[in-house]
Amino acid sequence: MQTSFYKVLLTSVILAMSLCTFAYNQLEQTGFSKRSTRDGGMQFAYKWRLGDENYSLSFDLNQAQIVSLPLTAPRFNNKMLNREVEVALKRHAVLLAERGIKATVKRQAREISYSVSATTQSSADLAIRELQGISETSTQEFYERYYLVNFTDHLNRNFVQNDYVKYANESAEGLQPIVEAIKALQRNSTDKREFTALAMTWLQSIPYNDLLSRSDSNGAGFFAPIDLLRRNKGDCDSKSTLLATLLKAYDPTLAVYMVLLPQHALLAVDIPAQNNEQTLLVNGKDMLLIEPTGPAYFAKGKVDDKSALAILNRQYETLEF
Repeated sequence: MQTSFYKVLLTSVILAMSLCTFAYNQLEQTGFSKRSTRDGGMQFAYKWRLGDENYSLSFDLNQAQIVSLPLTAPRFNNKMLNREVEVALKRHAVLLAERGIKATVKRQAREISYSVSATTQSSADLAIRELQGISETSTQEFYERYYLVNFTDHLNRNFVQNDYVKYANESAEGLQPIVEAIKALQRNSTDKREFTALAMTWLQSIPYNDLLSRSDSNGAGFFAPIDLLRRNKGDCDSKSTLLATLLKAYDPTLAVYMVLLPQHALLAVDIPAQNNEQTLLVNGKDMLLIEPTGPAYFAKGKVDDKSALAILNRQYETLEF
């Protein structure tokens, strides 16, 4: 009887984003309302003030659009992942038993191990490869269901983080009414700089919240775009994801990147810089930096000193939408 043994350690941590508050504030939200519509949809209305200028934005999302939008997935839970992997492995162990192969699966704390016994070494090795494949597949299915991806930061540390790109891709079509509402405010609806500026200041005016408290959110430190709108609050990666969603819905050919800094996130967009606007070189091209977080106002191509220093020291990663 040939025996093979394999152990996998399924342990990960979620990458938490937390934004420092800025020193000045020229921007504030002056009004927010939402109400249900007769068709089962929802109407949103916003007002904000930037210096001496007042702005307003309103849009309707119908029932079909709202249903199509992904909700904020639960906070990453390693125990939930391990349980799902364990169940999948034990289910396959039953199939192996029908082939005369004994498979033993054990879960202890964050560790899952499995061993097999078979009449030949080749049969044992094949079973181990099958179990390894089951483990990897069930892990990936878990990630996809809960909008998670693996991520490696600039220090080569591995994390599990929110799949911002998936949230954006699955939200773009349903949020098209917001794009049309912003375009209606523009002097020139084809002007990408003007669209970006309006969308950015609107998002900056939405109250900032780090979303780490369970009284405010699920504690994951992130809101999907529709939840940010419904709750009228958000943090850096939540607002950056929503702005990226709108920019890609406005112009699918526009290159948009999330810039992941230590404890912060913002965007880099393929819009030509003007005057002394700050840019980031991405794939050989200068991208305009966009700070949608708030509560302070930052114009296009302007970021706070802490973010600028982190970028200068190459303490960042980019993620393409």
